Amino acid sequence: MKMSDYKKKIMDLINEIEDTPTLRKIYLILIAITGADQ
Repeated sequence: MKMSDYKKKIMDLINEIEDTPTLRKIYLILIAITGADQ
């Protein structure tokens, strides 16, 4: 997956969880970022 595709995926994820509590949002973003290493 290209980096631009990955960034778009993260932005989509952030939009999806926009109404979730901040800590939960950060947690999901961290999972998304670490998922990139696989």
